[in-house]
Amino acid sequence: MASIYSKEEITQYYDRINIPEALRIYDVSGLSPQATLSYLKELQKHHLVSVPFENISLHYSPSRTVILHPEQLFRKIVHGGRGGYCMELNAVFGVLLRSLKYNLYPTGARVHDGREFGGWDHMLNLVTIGDSRYVVDVGFGSNYVPTTPLRLIHDAAGVPNVSPASIRLIYKNIDGSQNAYQKIWVFQHRMSDSADFKDMYCFTDIEFRPRDFEMMNFWTSKSPKVIFTQRLICNKLILGEGEKGKEIVGTLTLMGELKKRIGAKSEVVKEFKSEGERIEALSEEFGITLSEIEKESIKNTANEIR
Repeated sequence: MASIYSKEEITQYYDRINIPEALRIYDVSGLSPQATLSYLKELQKHHLVSVPFENISLHYSPSRTVILHPEQLFRKIVHGGRGGYCMELNAVFGVLLRSLKYNLYPTGARVHDGREFGGWDHMLNLVTIGDSRYVVDVGFGSNYVPTTPLRLIHDAAGVPNVSPASIRLIYKNIDGSQNAYQKIWVFQHRMSDSADFKDMYCFTDIEFRPRDFEMMNFWTSKSPKVIFTQRLICNKLILGEGEKGKEIVGTLTLMGELKKRIGAKSEVVKEFKSEGERIEALSEEFGITLSEIEKESIKNTANEIR
């Protein structure tokens, strides 16, 4: 299971992300580039609304460890009904795409914290279809996650994301670079047509290897300086009815409280007064059921609701 899923495993994955039987394809190599891209869009959309971005393993867990082994990730996400963060979600999604005969490889990114770019701490996939390459990311857990494959071209205009937002890729020199001539790809997001585009992360098109991600994962799962060890996060996208059928219309986020964003409107759905209320929300809103051992393991930690 290290690099390819069997047909049975693909079927289990399709069950997990709610792909209708009539839409299930097991080999895209015979499709036209246009059809191959169209199916990739469907897979990405279904994954984003079905599999949450979450770091529960760092809080409701005795070991507080994120394991990147492919077989372990398949059991956790596909069989266990869980989610994960970028290096988990984009890893399993990458294996699914490779199993369907997509041409792709993973690379790393530096996330922007609102002031500057950090170190290598994010993963995404670069998929080649025909003569074009696309950024495919199902693991950027926020209101800013790209909901469609982004063609790897410098695009000043951008493309629609969750309405009224838009996203784009630009190729530029980033602030703080000592080499003024060095350029890098930057993923940007804006909340509306009247807002400015803001840097979300920058990345290279160099393939990253498993050990690169092991080192990145050690930092993001162990350092007290990163948000993943500081706060419990669970996020997934919401599917609604649009003019063209079912479209992603918003996000549901559990971080301190439960918030729902539809378009430009955000509201607090629930404030948690106890661990029981938060555990119930994880089950009812995100489909995540914790074992008794997992529930107990958050006691006497900074993230326990007392």
